[in-house]
Amino acid sequence: MAITEPRLRAAGCDSPRLDAQILLAEVLKIDRARLLLDPSRELTDEQSDQYASLVAERIARKPLAKIIGRKEFWSLDFAVSTAVLDPRPDSETLVEAAIQIADRTPVDHPLTLCDLGTGSGCLIIALLKELTTARGIGLDSSAAALEIARFNGQNLASQIPNLDQRLEWRQADWREASLPIADIYIANPPYIALESKADLAPELDYEPANALFADDQGLAEYRAIIEALVKASQPSQFWLLFELGEGQEGAVRTLLTGAGFTMVYNRNDLRGRVRMIGGHYFRETQ
Repeated sequence: MAITEPRLRAAGCDSPRLDAQILLAEVLKIDRARLLLDPSRELTDEQSDQYASLVAERIARKPLAKIIGRKEFWSLDFAVSTAVLDPRPDSETLVEAAIQIADRTPVDHPLTLCDLGTGSGCLIIALLKELTTARGIGLDSSAAALEIARFNGQNLASQIPNLDQRLEWRQADWREASLPIADIYIANPPYIALESKADLAPELDYEPANALFADDQGLAEYRAIIEALVKASQPSQFWLLFELGEGQEGAVRTLLTGAGFTMVYNRNDLRGRVRMIGGHYFRETQ
């Protein structure tokens, strides 16, 4: 591991020591805490070869989660693949905001949340962990992404009360299909401008491009989701919560208010950056 750390640093990895430890723990099939208690243990030839292979992948800037096949989010382990974005701590800001809205939304029926572009399912599953009487819908246009999301739902069902009865998955494109009726919609849409692609970290080459990049300076899918929900005949009222890219708060706020959303507000992530924006929509009946 002493040799591995400088190689990872030279390759441009942000946390070379942590990466080396996690990969070695993966090979040894132990957790990192146990590894740190006995860092000098000997590897078999087979383990050495496996470790070298994993390190080579990380040197090629494959994300750690993609190498080991999982990522922790909201204290839950989610399976990931190249079909879905890796869950990121910043996205917990969106979960926190949705829980806050749910707690103050009076309804005479079980609250329904819809995750647009669910990917790994981490957002909707985390929400149903906390909102134990709510129902959830995870929607994605990618069959490969939904396969991962379904696996995560099944794998985590034992940790979340009645998850299998409260959660459903749907394959649909918000540009083409009628969206499910819900009280709260959440979305982490693709929001990176195509023009920025050349400036991004190599790790993003292993993420699905259709979940990262959007036209119109990264605003196209915000606009598409807002238009799809506003033109529908139901529900009569709902909340819409978006994750934001850096510097997009003003433009997305304009899209929301221009479409008739009220009570528009934002929320910062742990680094103090505006990470979430949301608003309420009330549909006047004729």
